[in-house]
Amino acid sequence: MSVNLRRFVNMNISRTRRNATNPIRDTVALYGATDETTAERKADWTSSFSKLPDLIFTSGALVKYRQSSGNGTVFTLTKYVLTIQGLSKKLEIKLDKINDTDHDHPAVVPEELIPLLYGYAKTFFDNGGAKLHVYQGVPTVENSKLVIGSIAIPDEEIAVAGIDEIPANIDDMAGDYNNAPNPATSAEDARPNKDTSAAKLFVVSTPTTYVKDITEDNVAVKHGEFGIEMTILAYLSQINAYGENTVHDYNFTIEKVEQDENYFNIVTSDADAGELMQNFINFDCELAKAIRNVGGDLVHGGDLVNYYVSIILQQTIEESVMNVLSEKLSGAEGTAKIYNAVVSELNKYVHDGLLAAGNWEDEDWVEEFNDESFVIVNANERLTIGYKVMVIPFAELTQSQVSSHMCPPIFVALTTQYGIRKVIINGEVR
Repeated sequence: MSVNLRRFVNMNISRTRRNATNPIRDTVALYGATDETTAERKADWTSSFSKLPDLIFTSGALVKYRQSSGNGTVFTLTKYVLTIQGLSKKLEIKLDKINDTDHDHPAVVPEELIPLLYGYAKTFFDNGGAKLHVYQGVPTVENSKLVIGSIAIPDEEIAVAGIDEIPANIDDMAGDYNNAPNPATSAEDARPNKDTSAAKLFVVSTPTTYVKDITEDNVAVKHGEFGIEMTILAYLSQINAYGENTVHDYNFTIEKVEQDENYFNIVTSDADAGELMQNFINFDCELAKAIRNVGGDLVHGGDLVNYYVSIILQQTIEESVMNVLSEKLSGAEGTAKIYNAVVSELNKYVHDGLLAAGNWEDEDWVEEFNDESFVIVNANERLTIGYKVMVIPFAELTQSQVSSHMCPPIFVALTTQYGIRKVIINGEVR
């Protein structure tokens, strides 16, 4: 049994020191389970994708494949990395209740799921997607994590979609997860997942020009048939948060999508396009002699790329601060080291284009700490490089806080391409 590190630092932390922060979030999560709709859609996928006769999971040194007559497609042995013939990249399949020695109880991927999985994976990789992590089953929220069986989707897999999922279901899941108290924040002031670096972005498709009753802000919707939402996940998986001017709006991205008598993924009606834009639903249409995405929004109008990269920013800032906190810090020197670590990380997001000069278009941001008020940023204050950082001095900590090795609170005001944002380095993002 290990000691809970929340006792020492009031923020999301990792258990091991990292020599350098890692901004790569190139793996997205796709979950799937069979139900009555899956069987109905199997014939559609089979007729639509001519490469399905080549669809086999290749056998190799680490993976054995056999076709079972009654129990679906069975994979045995140790590793979860499987290659689909006809796709140039690999899928990582996470299956519950299997390990290196569990040869007598192989994990099962239902046969009906395979053509669906192929269609989703093909759309993802056709559009430049990096890594697709497939989970067998539907997630539930347990201990504030998205869990499938005994497997939790890690924080680094920010974008999540489901095979044959519908908007109402994804909204319910997002609501349960968003509002669950994050266990990595302080027990005295626990934050919901949506306000921490564990936040997720949920993606779903709809064949209609509107969606009803989506209540959560971190849901993105793509118009078209099941699987078209993988174009969004493909785009997000390619973002380099440390590159030079690499954070761009998803709007007008060229895409490759299926369009035939069974699949209507390309919008040709101006009236439909207008309604989709009004409802913040992403869609593909022909513009400037290419098929391009139109939109780039979350379902309530927020920018999905900005939201996604802001989560990465929160995660990498926390990694940077945790690296500094591995040293013994105190006094003005300790405050300066924390400040410099945060600023060094934020400068990378100025470089990539996420942060930009702007005014704090809000009221004064004032925080209370140990019965003292601190003005983080004033209303309409100009943030000339896109951020302002305040680290509460070590001198403001009480003796009990010093004795418990508490990290002083860190407040960061941001001006992004799309508006202002607050980050509190104890897990809170608003």
